[in-house]
Amino acid sequence: MDEVDVEHVRVLHRGSLRYAEGKHRDGALRPQLCHSNRYGVTIVVIPNGLGVVRSTTLDAAANASVEKMDSKMDADVNLVVDATLQFPTTPLQVALSPSERLVAVAMACSVAIYDIADLLENANAAESRACALGSDIHVVDVSWCASLDDDKFLAVLTSDQSFHILDSQARTLCRHSSLRATSLSWCSTGRPLLAVGDIAGDVHKLHFTGESFQSMQTLIDPNKPVNASVHHLHWAEENLLLAGYKMGSFDAVEISGCLFDHDCAIALDAVVDFFPSETRDHAFFSCYLAPWRTFIVGCSVSPDLELVVHDPESQTWQKWKPDEKYTPRLPMAKDDEETFPMGLCLHLNASDSDAASVFPRILCASMDGLLLNFALVDLTLDEPIDFLVATESLPRKQQQPVSSITAADNSEQERKEEVESHEDAANRQNLPVSTATNAADIGIPASHFEACLWIWINDFHDMLQKTFELKTGENPAVEPIAMTRRIEKAVDSMRSVLDKTAHDMQTLVQDQISTERTIESISTMKTQQPQDELDDGPLDKRALDTHKALASSMETISRLCESVDFHSKALAVQNAATEASCPSLLFRLLKANYERTKRQHLRLCRLDAQFHPIQPTQKPPAIFPSSAFQDEDGARRQLKEQLTKWTDAAVTPRQISSQI
Repeated sequence: MDEVDVEHVRVLHRGSLRYAEGKHRDGALRPQLCHSNRYGVTIVVIPNGLGVVRSTTLDAAANASVEKMDSKMDADVNLVVDATLQFPTTPLQVALSPSERLVAVAMACSVAIYDIADLLENANAAESRACALGSDIHVVDVSWCASLDDDKFLAVLTSDQSFHILDSQARTLCRHSSLRATSLSWCSTGRPLLAVGDIAGDVHKLHFTGESFQSMQTLIDPNKPVNASVHHLHWAEENLLLAGYKMGSFDAVEISGCLFDHDCAIALDAVVDFFPSETRDHAFFSCYLAPWRTFIVGCSVSPDLELVVHDPESQTWQKWKPDEKYTPRLPMAKDDEETFPMGLCLHLNASDSDAASVFPRILCASMDGLLLNFALVDLTLDEPIDFLVATESLPRKQQQPVSSITAADNSEQERKEEVESHEDAANRQNLPVSTATNAADIGIPASHFEACLWIWINDFHDMLQKTFELKTGENPAVEPIAMTRRIEKAVDSMRSVLDKTAHDMQTLVQDQISTERTIESISTMKTQQPQDELDDGPLDKRALDTHKALASSMETISRLCESVDFHSKALAVQNAATEASCPSLLFRLLKANYERTKRQHLRLCRLDAQFHPIQPTQKPPAIFPSSAFQDEDGARRQLKEQLTKWTDAAVTPRQISSQI
């Protein structure tokens, strides 16, 4: 997009109004400001609440600031708000309805809808229609659907990348989660068309039928950063849409913008030049002046505001750059540091007290608690601007039986005590914003509504306790309740068993994969045996020893592979759904075998150590001398020879006697 220096357009600083002390929202990334041009009411987020200001009060403070500025004095003027609505925490975002009678307030996990007339008339009695989205999700963005001056639908984007559609009574009509949504914006022409940006960087145009969505078209910016998501959408006209893209966060962020004019993508680069911050993320803020076809765009990490204008002469979109003196830029803070915007809106209410008020004004909420006024002046205009409007009176809200909740069974005294207790608790948690808000009506949102709701909750709890204490035989009507409780317990038990089974199956698959990788590695070592180039030639002693050592290692690995294969096949765990082996049992068995072998070895060592001292030190004496043992055959032969001698010789008595 071309940047054009212009001299006939000026942005004048027309007031600096302080509505809060210090940097109360350093990390605000959603609009903290909205203005009703029809009724002349400005709503701004203050610490732990909302500030509601009438147009007359705003103009008076702005004129006082301009007078101080002309007198070379500090231009900051305390803004006395007309009504203050307090919350336990600071709201994340405010959004004005198409009829400009309702305001949606986004908290962390809920969205509340208030009637502006109630806030100005009596903040203490302001009722809200609230929708709690759950404790595990957070509100990211809200957007109203403009449908023939009727507050029909409210889209709420949540942190789980889904969006809910609510009606004006904060009742959920449907929830859409098929798109991983990151931003959204309703069409400003009144048709029920919703633009949704997703995490992939696509912009989807959807048609809401009242119960569901129908996809119409998808817009793609070919120049966006790779893997960038859509983090800002502004559907200004039926065929005109501003989109912002972001990749990364904080100091590693990459930003680009695109303008879809009749489905033609016009690259805007970063739209607003900025320096990345380590503590503050990037977010776009924009407003659209339809009669002049002008976008005013700011970002959360730059004090500059940019004018993206459709040039009537060239019929092209350009970025207009006024003279440096008249460039829209947020002034420096008191500590000489830059301040950044937290919301932009148009102020189109005419005022005769200030010459610059005959031109459209831009309201900008800064993070140091200032509400800045800028007048967008075109020096070429000679005729009065016809789109500046006078304010109307806010109509009184009609009572709707759907949103009114009463406690007819409780006395008036009990309700008053409950209301007072809630108000006291809220007042203890919230302090006044500044001395400028002392004249305002401090109100607790929906105190009577909360008191009645808590009474209903306690009564319902008591009824449930009494119902559960009854026996099934005493009251047949309790039988379905008891059966329902048993079914709920059975379902919870089955869910826990299913979760445990899924966890075990996941562990089993991971162990199987690990074992297969181990076996594959060992098999690879087995098949790739080292080949010695000297097998056929003579080997010296060193090479021969190396070859033998490698062969021994390969034999060990082969035995290990056989053992692992055997145990893998033997310890296969059969399951009802799958027949996957359980490698954890295999290694458990191998470990047990190792431990058992180790214990046996240690036991043998202990026995050897115990029996070693009692062993004899000398050899025992032989029972028979070695010389007494002779060959049995030889002894028998000698005996025969002796007997033969005795039998061959004749023995006579004479001889015997003679010998004697």
